[in-house]
Amino acid sequence: MIEAERKLNEVINILFPPLRVEEESDGETTFKFMVDSSVDNNLYAVLTDLQEGNNDETCHNTLNRCITALNKVRTLLEAYMQLDEEAKYIVVEPPENDVNVEEIE
Repeated sequence: MIEAERKLNEVINILFPPLRVEEESDGETTFKFMVDSSVDNNLYAVLTDLQEGNNDETCHNTLNRCITALNKVRTLLEAYMQLDEEAKYIVVEPPENDVNVEEIE
């Protein structure tokens, strides 16, 4: 496998890991469910929680894990910021081609 393919597969596994199938029982019935750990759906879930007024430790932890995953991808791809030594600060804004989350629903 060439280096680019290896990196691509690693990025996919970091951002969009495979769904896990788990089982749980309530004592009478056992049911299966799937667990999605993808960064995009976790960010969407946090956004939904925040819009509903839930700004709790679970939201904070989820955001931190998503940021950690994105930082791993940035490092893997060597996509470092090109800083200007004369700039006094950095302004953070949404990407130009941002997706309206409401349209995804």
